[in-house]
Amino acid sequence: MSEPNPDRDEIMLARLAELDLALAEKPHAAAMAAEDPKDTADLARAYQRIARSLRQSLALKAKLHRDLACDARENPAPAPPPPLRDDARVLARADEVRIAVQRIVFDEKEGEEADYLYGALEDRLHALAHEDRLGHKSLDDDIAAVCIDFGLTARGFAAWPDLPDPVFAEASEDEDDEDEDEDGRPTVLPRPRAGWRSSG
Repeated sequence: MSEPNPDRDEIMLARLAELDLALAEKPHAAAMAAEDPKDTADLARAYQRIARSLRQSLALKAKLHRDLACDARENPAPAPPPPLRDDARVLARADEVRIAVQRIVFDEKEGEEADYLYGALEDRLHALAHEDRLGHKSLDDDIAAVCIDFGLTARGFAAWPDLPDPVFAEASEDEDDEDEDEDGRPTVLPRPRAGWRSSG
């Protein structure tokens, strides 16, 4: 015995209802045209039997709809499994976000605030990578999420592809003698403290 197939059952019931309707139209038309009362009565009975079959088909079709809807409410489809963690995607996106945010920080912040954000960036990337929250959306979305949390401006976010990379160097005793750019910012910055992964 074949397994129940709700889709096939519904198709068959719909087809049966169409056939019942087509068949019912013939005795109805004949009964309306008949002049002999006996013929009219016989045809009317035939029409009533066919009409009853049509009503039953329609009632079964409606019941099938209700049963399917009730089953869907009581037994919802299981949620799709989460995508498999892709470490290569996570690490690649972390590097891309690091580059962009470092450029924006270098463009907008100075001194201790910039140093803090460089370190905070590594902590944030570590957390996002651990939670597998990198690389599922566009690069712009991932960068924007970090920039918003760090209070960086939309102007910097939009311009990051054209901003220069900060040049990091190991801290030395001669930091006071480092060169400065036109805005008075050092062109060589101390390397951020080591994080879960450093782009070098």
